[in-house]
Amino acid sequence: MHVRRGDKVSVDVAYRDSFPRMGPDYFLRLAAREGLPAGATVFVATDELDRAWFAPLREQGFGLRFADDLDRAPLLEALSSFPQAVWADVLAILEQVVCAGAPSGFVGSLPSTLSGHVVNVRAVARHAAAASGAAGGAPRPLLFTKLHESCCDARTEQDWVRGGLVGDGEPLPCVAREPWC
Repeated sequence: MHVRRGDKVSVDVAYRDSFPRMGPDYFLRLAAREGLPAGATVFVATDELDRAWFAPLREQGFGLRFADDLDRAPLLEALSSFPQAVWADVLAILEQVVCAGAPSGFVGSLPSTLSGHVVNVRAVARHAAAASGAAGGAPRPLLFTKLHESCCDARTEQDWVRGGLVGDGEPLPCVAREPWC
């Protein structure tokens, strides 16, 4: 699971209408639709420092694990290969790897590029697995494409509707499928 908060919630003008709507209930709905079983252990990649924000997920039985819960010795060894000024960025890359390999599924904060990258890696892996077992290949996966901040790609639009942030046919806080995007 990737929960993007930080500057996207309060500072970034392009996303002011989007990210604040992605509260714990949004992630619970996406988790249910993704088929994550209640009681599952879920790694959470996040920039949210207030762990109380995640209480509703814990109350639904999810065992949440964060980067803070990882074995510190190997993590510090990996990070020490880089200047300390970029440790947060390197940690985000490591979190992407963990989320991309999550066996039970993934839910994220689209239109965040971290979530989009995980969605793409997982879709390509499923596509490759399906293609290797089928003579005719597999249908092309629905990939996340980073667009202008005020635009929505098809996957982001799908998650907004699936997550219940907008009803089917309601306007999105971003522009979907316009030629200028």
